[in-house]
Amino acid sequence: MEVGIKTGNRPTDNPVQFMLQELPLDIILDNGFFLRNQTNDGKKHTHYGFDVHFAAKGSFRMIVDNRIHTVCEHQAIVIRPNIFHGLYEAEEDGRIVSFLFAVNEKEYVKSDLAVKNLINTCLSYREVFSIFDAPTFLNLFREVIEEYHNHDCLSLIKMRSLMSSAVIDIMRHMTCPVERADYNGDSPKECDRKYIIDTYFQEKGNDPNASREELAKRLYITPRHLDRVIRNIYSCTFSQKLIMDRIKCAKYLLKHTNISISDISQSVGFVSHEYFYRCFNRYVGLTPGEYRLVKKGLLDIKTLDKTIK
Repeated sequence: MEVGIKTGNRPTDNPVQFMLQELPLDIILDNGFFLRNQTNDGKKHTHYGFDVHFAAKGSFRMIVDNRIHTVCEHQAIVIRPNIFHGLYEAEEDGRIVSFLFAVNEKEYVKSDLAVKNLINTCLSYREVFSIFDAPTFLNLFREVIEEYHNHDCLSLIKMRSLMSSAVIDIMRHMTCPVERADYNGDSPKECDRKYIIDTYFQEKGNDPNASREELAKRLYITPRHLDRVIRNIYSCTFSQKLIMDRIKCAKYLLKHTNISISDISQSVGFVSHEYFYRCFNRYVGLTPGEYRLVKKGLLDIKTLDKTIK
């Protein structure tokens, strides 16, 4: 495992400090705001604060604690402090806007208990969430970047105001349920359905208790209707999509880590190791062990007389 910034260490540049009501925060702007269109080959690192990555254009995938998260356009992901993570895959012309924020430790100890519980409550929810007013959110970051380069006497005040809005939005979105959008009693449109389904699989893909009944409730439809919707959008069933997503995560872990196969099967959501082996062989054409050896260059696929699907 390669480490960029060691666990708990601060980046070299000084953070911008401000108060969010009674909550003292630091914002890290050194290489925190950037546009990038390449992967880092899964190299993982940690930060002392909350690392926010917003998909301004296109989608990207990150590996977080040996789990792969897909972040669709206009979604964001928040990485908690001291959690190993790395960019796994990004679209060639995609744009990712990132920054880091953390509680100011010296001022934090002076805060009352209610304030100390605020950030823990807001950021103890899911890791992937959506920015519903994406254009406004992106424009806010553009303003911050402009103020960062102005360096006049009012820039810091303006930046603090803008970043307060950003952090509040992040906390609000993370604590809202996925089905928070107002559908006015009508069924969601097809694009909204796909978004809700994709979000569900991102959040629950490795949960053994993921079910079509639970997803159907989020869409306000029956499980039977859900089957038709998923087949129309993805040309497969709920179970098939769930298995394919889990196999995709397992393939990455087999290739890039030395985690045991039994632990991988459990971490991606399979309750039975035997069922994981059967599904992997059916969808990939190799056993998990064979796939790992081939991808690590320890076994020639030709000697197996098989083809990787």
